[in-house]
Amino acid sequence: TLDQTALVMEEGAETNLTAAILPEGAEAGKEITWTSDKPGVAVVTGNGKTAVITAAGKSGETAVITVACGDQSASCNVTVTRVKSLNVTPDSLNEMMIGDKETLTLQVTWENDQKDGTVIEKDAAVWSSDDESVVKVTGNGKTAEVEAVGAGTANVKAEKGGKSVICEV
Repeated sequence: TLDQTALVMEEGAETNLTAAILPEGAEAGKEITWTSDKPGVAVVTGNGKTAVITAAGKSGETAVITVACGDQSASCNVTVTRVKSLNVTPDSLNEMMIGDKETLTLQVTWENDQKDGTVIEKDAAVWSSDDESVVKVTGNGKTAEVEAVGAGTANVKAEKGGKSVICEV
């Protein structure tokens, strides 16, 4: 058996799959082989009971990863997706006072109607401020903290998967 039977992966993402060969020790003296039916979509690099899966294809493509040992085998379906759009809440912060801190939350919409949180992501969102003398931003991933450090207006930007979204502060 495999620890996952279906994966949804962002283009370029990597994850591990782990096989359980039963009964315990049944793999002794046998080769464990990992294969992908579409190596251009999902690349598999196996090493014993664990393999690294890389989403090499384009959004919407699928592949089947199979592990085999003796007369046992198990498979995992891999679907590749990419970021369709980004949304940040709140989308603006008005009248912050110097020293005030607020949290921004990023929502990712994936192609092929994948649900946020179920996709194995390539990398985290990158957050930045276009004027750090007004607003400092710290965060990596789905949330960021903004802190008002000076008077004025600044844009905080989140970038992921070639898409970006701005919150005006």
